Amino acid sequence: MRVKAWVWGLLQVFVVVFPMSLWAETRLRVFAAASLSGVLEAVVDTECCGDVQLTYAASGTLARQIEAGAPADVVILANDDWMQWLVGRDLVRDPRVIASNGLVLVSADPTPLALTPKALATRLGETGRIALGDPRFVPAGRYGEAALRGLGLWETLDERKVLTQSVRGALAFALREEVMLAVIYASDLQAAPGLTKLADLPLPDSVGPIAYPAAPINGASDQAGVFIAFLLSPQGQSVLKRHGFHPPRDRQP
Repeated sequence: MRVKAWVWGLLQVFVVVFPMSLWAETRLRVFAAASLSGVLEAVVDTECCGDVQLTYAASGTLARQIEAGAPADVVILANDDWMQWLVGRDLVRDPRVIASNGLVLVSADPTPLALTPKALATRLGETGRIALGDPRFVPAGRYGEAALRGLGLWETLDERKVLTQSVRGALAFALREEVMLAVIYASDLQAAPGLTKLADLPLPDSVGPIAYPAAPINGASDQAGVFIAFLLSPQGQSVLKRHGFHPPRDRQP
């Protein structure tokens, strides 16, 4: 009994000296755009940056959550407007673009499709629909709307659009063949067996390239900067490339 009492006392001292909150502080909490799902797991698997917790959602949703005080150390978005929104509220510091992407139109039907209003209307028929992220919250949806407007196709899709809460939602609709077409990122094709890329969707110059800015949350530890630096390193860029992402268009020194 004396031995058991001694062991229990030692355990109590250990808990006091090493509280659970201290262990929690060693975990890096990363909020990331939904389109980074998969590639960041591969980054974490390189054991570059210790214990990392990944949370995914649309960029606008993540920005709002951070403003509301959600616990995070790093945020990686798919749109610089939302990052600058956070910068303007003094919630993040020193954003760096870690990757770029393209936009594509995909379908489970591999039949070629010309990007004209007539061809699109014929393909959709009377009941066909197209999925894309909600432009109000999802960068891929905003890019998709801009690209389709630039091609003169947006009005053709009235009453045909299925707006999703993330780009992966649009991808899921296409994979389940619940829609005829979907607008997704080029990198999403890595997670889209059975889907065919029908076309690359060019973006108007006013919209700019699809960029992924990353930034530490104000007050985060130096570990946040280490994680972002790894993403920009040759090894991190190699992981991003394998998952369909491109280097930053304007690489920072």
